[in-house]
Amino acid sequence: MKILGSPIHRLLTAALLLAPAAARAGLLPDGAFSDDARGTTAAAFLKSPPAARIEALGGGGLAAPAPDSVFFNPAALAGLRGAYAVSGYESLLESAYRASLAVSIPGSGGTTWSAGAVFGSGGKLDLLDARGDYGGSFTHYDAALFVSAAFPLRDGGFGFSLKGIRSALGDVSALGAAVDLGYMSYSRRRDGADMALTLRNLGTPLKYEEESDPLPLELAAGLLWRYAGGFRLMADGRMPVDHAPYFIMGGEYGVPFGSAASFALRAGFSSKSLDDLGAAGSISGGFGLGLGAAAFDYAFVPYGDLGSTHRVTLSWLLGSASARSAGEPSAGRSTARTVVASFAGGGAGLVVSRQLEEQFSGFGAEIIPRSSSGFTDAERRLLTGQESPSYAELAALGRALGAARVAHGTVFFDENDGYRIEAVLVDSAGGKAVSSAVETAADGYALAGAARRLADKLLRGLP
Repeated sequence: MKILGSPIHRLLTAALLLAPAAARAGLLPDGAFSDDARGTTAAAFLKSPPAARIEALGGGGLAAPAPDSVFFNPAALAGLRGAYAVSGYESLLESAYRASLAVSIPGSGGTTWSAGAVFGSGGKLDLLDARGDYGGSFTHYDAALFVSAAFPLRDGGFGFSLKGIRSALGDVSALGAAVDLGYMSYSRRRDGADMALTLRNLGTPLKYEEESDPLPLELAAGLLWRYAGGFRLMADGRMPVDHAPYFIMGGEYGVPFGSAASFALRAGFSSKSLDDLGAAGSISGGFGLGLGAAAFDYAFVPYGDLGSTHRVTLSWLLGSASARSAGEPSAGRSTARTVVASFAGGGAGLVVSRQLEEQFSGFGAEIIPRSSSGFTDAERRLLTGQESPSYAELAALGRALGAARVAHGTVFFDENDGYRIEAVLVDSAGGKAVSSAVETAADGYALAGAARRLADKLLRGLP
């Protein structure tokens, strides 16, 4: 992988240049990015995302987009299929717990807007005097409200989150603000790796009366490999401000059941606590269950002799942008059941896929939503090469989902000429192309119009 001149190189260079200024501003503790800084940051509930899927993967999966990525990597939501709500609850050590809620809504041009909240409580804590005698109890809680935006790029996406933070320890409280930045890059190669970069919890220190503590700033990078049969492998590297750098490995195996149900097994390993908790405290596991518009994720995370934690997340589809438009079918265009496979071309391909689905629906075609978990699993299982699947693979996808026809294509980009979209419509029964079309768009804002013209060309005159 090329490093010089890449987003990784630019991000690391910027981090090194800004580090001295950040330290002077109180954003970095003494001994930053090493074990010497342990216990020096505030708002520990921001360190790990409140998502069972991610925790089951060892805390990794930075480059694995899903609705719960809103807590982890805002860029991963660019081109989101439909509006989603995500809620979670985590039973942590002792009486501590954490709860979360977020809603994500797709906007125009593949942009996704999100808002949510995270609340963490340490439970009721005992207060001891200088001799160690019990002197009452107090409560400790942290809360954050956030808004996020994700924007598609030519081969990926960019996103940010703005967070307002409140932390309370007994009668003392502190307020702060922070930003998360995320970047996604989708590989065009069949055997390539998707990549993600994030900068999380960059913000103002929390001041408790006279003392100020920095937020748990973190730099992270992640890779994702997809394999035939529904297996995905993930590798993440983390550089937290209050801990030595560490790595995470995770794997997920998904199995679809028909067109509307799926099951996934997950496991992960993190080297972060290997020295403190041993191998037993460095592994995690869990599963995911998808049924129609809803998905349930569970994670079991052990902490060695300290005990173990259980985490659950529920996400559900609130509404799909591909819902059929009201009105009668347009004359001269096919109304057969149609499904749109994910177009090749990175972030632009995802945008065109969603917009083409909307246009098909507007022209009267009966659409099988791409937003269902059944679609995602069937596409992953049957299309071994998303960049250039065969007609036979596309036909198999259509039959698995009950569609008469399947649309697929590729989005190309040239700095001088803009976007070029090549698409084909394949008959699910015979495995042959029934129509094809080519369209162009000068820039990203013109992709919606190009998708409409493309849908018209592909459907017009078909039975």
